[in-house]
Amino acid sequence: MAYDRLVAICNPLLYLTKMSTQVCAQLPLVAYIGGFLNASTFIFSFFSLFFCGPNRVNHFFCDFAPLIELSCFDISVSTAVSSFSSGSIIMVTVSVIAVSYIYILTTILKMRSREGRHKAFATCTSHLTVVTLFYGTNTFIYVMPNSSHSTDQN
Repeated sequence: MAYDRLVAICNPLLYLTKMSTQVCAQLPLVAYIGGFLNASTFIFSFFSLFFCGPNRVNHFFCDFAPLIELSCFDISVSTAVSSFSSGSIIMVTVSVIAVSYIYILTTILKMRSREGRHKAFATCTSHLTVVTLFYGTNTFIYVMPNSSHSTDQN
């Protein structure tokens, strides 16, 4: 969506050329492949662990962190692999979104028409709302220090 907004605002006359059917098919394909690879690292990390203790999870859904805590062996490798995978996905997506919105913002600020600026900002509002809700929620749920991480808080 960030690329779509970038092309729509920065190059509106070239929109149909740059957002061809092929590009529109490739963008979700790349997202699905990235999501599949990220989920695969979690699955392989989880199935490489051994479980021998209690099997009760104090959550209403089986998230990765409470599940690996049930392991009776060292979980540092599984935690590091899954953290690296998730971190790299987040860094790439946030970087793409940030760079595209920097270009969009500079283009909007160069516009002379007040109506044009308003229309461009209105075009980006829905996407920025979704991005803020998604990354904001994930930040509050998953990016907490271990000392303050409690099942009651989540």
